Amino acid sequence: MSTQEFRSLHQGPGVLLLPNAWDAGSARLIESLGAKAIATTSAGLAWSRGYSDDNILPDEQLVSATREIARVIRVPLTVDMEGGYSEDPRSVAELAARIIDAGAAGINIEDGRGSKEMLCAKIEAIRDRAEALRCRPLHQHTYGCLPARHRIRGCGNRGDHRQGSALSGGRW
Repeated sequence: MSTQEFRSLHQGPGVLLLPNAWDAGSARLIESLGAKAIATTSAGLAWSRGYSDDNILPDEQLVSATREIARVIRVPLTVDMEGGYSEDPRSVAELAARIIDAGAAGINIEDGRGSKEMLCAKIEAIRDRAEALRCRPLHQHTYGCLPARHRIRGCGNRGDHRQGSALSGGRW
């Protein structure tokens, strides 16, 4: 399913439910039960790979899991990348690109324990990476998901303060 179709699910008349998978088997089961899209669970995925849910899963493990899940499902996949697994915004952006390349239709980045300025820097880096690769869909529809206590008006000079569940984008 294309990213455009995934984006349209967010704009449908009802609430988009995103059941969480932790591996290819759970994703396939969820899809067989009628899910229109699937998200990963950072805790479940990390624990299934032998790591705790604390932003420490190695990048290659996340990319590999994304590829494995995307290979066995036909519905869109959005990947929870915790806090980006790095405090370096460029590294976070590169990981986001690798996740999309592995078959994800979107990503979710959490605010974590860092400052809202760091979260904004990570989101900006993801946007800049998408723009550099001429990925307008990601650039035009990127937004950060934040709890009410951390709502940000305008990360950088983009002025985007929408709330949602994923950074939606296209294949890079």
